[in-house]
Amino acid sequence: QQQQQQQQAACSSSKSDGDYRITVGEELRSSSHTYEVMSFLGRGTFGQVVKGWRKNTNELVAIKILKNHPSYARQGSIEIHILQQLSKEDTNAYNIIRALECFSHKSHMCLVFELLEQNLYDYLKAQKFRPLALREIRPITQQVLAALAKLKSLGLIHADLKPENIMLVHPNEGPTRKYRVKVIDFGSACYTNKAVTSTYLQSRYYRAPEILIGLPFNESIDMWSLGCVIAELSWAGRCIPALAMETQGYPPAALLKVARKTNCFFSRHPYSYEYQLKSPEQYLAESGVSSKEVRKFKLAGLDQIRDVTPVPAADPDTDLERADRVQFSALLKKMLCLEGKLRICPDEAIAHPFITMPHLQRWPQSQLCMESETLMQVCYRQPATCLQPRRQQPPPPPPMQAAAAPAAASAADLASLLGPVYYPSASAALPPPPPPPPPPPQAPANGPPVSAAAAAAAAAAAAAAAAASDPLSFYMSLQPITYGLAAAQKAAALQRAAALYQAATFAA
Repeated sequence: QQQQQQQQAACSSSKSDGDYRITVGEELRSSSHTYEVMSFLGRGTFGQVVKGWRKNTNELVAIKILKNHPSYARQGSIEIHILQQLSKEDTNAYNIIRALECFSHKSHMCLVFELLEQNLYDYLKAQKFRPLALREIRPITQQVLAALAKLKSLGLIHADLKPENIMLVHPNEGPTRKYRVKVIDFGSACYTNKAVTSTYLQSRYYRAPEILIGLPFNESIDMWSLGCVIAELSWAGRCIPALAMETQGYPPAALLKVARKTNCFFSRHPYSYEYQLKSPEQYLAESGVSSKEVRKFKLAGLDQIRDVTPVPAADPDTDLERADRVQFSALLKKMLCLEGKLRICPDEAIAHPFITMPHLQRWPQSQLCMESETLMQVCYRQPATCLQPRRQQPPPPPPMQAAAAPAAASAADLASLLGPVYYPSASAALPPPPPPPPPPPQAPANGPPVSAAAAAAAAAAAAAAAAASDPLSFYMSLQPITYGLAAAQKAAALQRAAALYQAATFAA
């Protein structure tokens, strides 16, 4: 009897029509793989998710088992088609979950995905809903924006963006990987050119105004949802419901006039004919649905965001934190614009100062600035050697001018071989710090030191040789400059000199 009770507890109980009853230890088979159900992970609108073990590759995966009810069959086929389209893209680079395969099991469609660690809501819950710092919110925002930009380019709307559908990949690892996220669950996704007005999409707390009042919509509804998400991360509470009218006023009358559901939420003044939001009592009397206050904060405007989490006056990073919160507030206002056509798009949001952080460069030695740059490294897709904080990157060599070939390999450029040699980095486009001063000339092992005048003369000769396209003279003129340098530094200097020479001869 005890074993029977344990087996029943291991099954996923369901009261919904069309759900598959899953038993831990059950095997699901596709044409090429066998999966063993390890545990039950969760349930959604269109089905349930289990953790599975792919036996022949010894991988742990997530398996989404769709309902076989006819009302969900069409949306399930759309999700499969969208996942097939996304599988042709580099989903890892665009922070989208990777789908592995799909198959049918006992009349239920099964979708197999990579197994990710923890969704953002569960992470916040484990942290007792502690508000995240802006430096923690920034990399999450950037990565989701990159995903939305890719979806927009493919003509797709996610339509259910919320903390539960943003997964942390490595929540227990170091700061450069902790906030690596991916967007999941395309069960509500649709194509922009097939979006149907009055369709009720998105979860309640993240639903855009155009969905609420029945206006035509596009991918900008995802931007509204993301704005609600990052506001929730900052305030540690769902405070966007019913917030739009209080902080941003009513939608334009022209939109309310053509919206299909305006009469559900608004009435018109009998004399001025201006639109007025119905009171909770009036809405209850007409619809039979009561409203419930769930906000922890009430704001008179989005500009108050910067003051929701005040910074102690004695904090040395107070100015930086306030400047960062100003930029966060500015981005949030653009994301929560009531008119969808005026809402900021993903590409514009990625270039916003809150994401690119130029305002933090005023405090380059601040601990918050350094931590912000470290956390943003998770957003970069370059090798680790290119992920150093931006202000530590040396400036690139001066650009080559086609109109003045000899100047491309000038005496100043070649004389700099006496000092450290730098190369452009992934972040070299940002304003660089002043370069370090060159060390004094090195003394050769069996001769007098190379003076600055001699170095300049040799460099000038090298420039002339480069202009004359004489490689032998060019390399010979480098000897007085590089003589006595360490082998590694000499090799690097010669490599840069060769690049300057090639650029000069090409320009000539």
